[in-house]
Amino acid sequence: MSKFTEKELLELGFTKEYTTDTTDTTDTTDTTDGVPDFYYFTFDFDSTETLITDANDETEDNKYKVYMFNVDIPKALSREFVEVYIKEFK
Repeated sequence: MSKFTEKELLELGFTKEYTTDTTDTTDTTDTTDGVPDFYYFTFDFDSTETLITDANDETEDNKYKVYMFNVDIPKALSREFVEVYIKEFK
């Protein structure tokens, strides 16, 4: 199982996505008190399946696992797969 740093993800073309606690239905902004609750990264490109990482509050040693989004059983993808997949569609 490969893990990526934030810098590596951004260099590959991932986008940092900020979010808030979805249990707070009164919060209509992207942050609580100006500070995001957590963030994660996505790679979205036309005609591809989205790649997504675990959230920053779920990482080990600030390194992210990458998964294929919207699959029945998510599995962390290898570094080689992620790099070839992105290169193919970027």
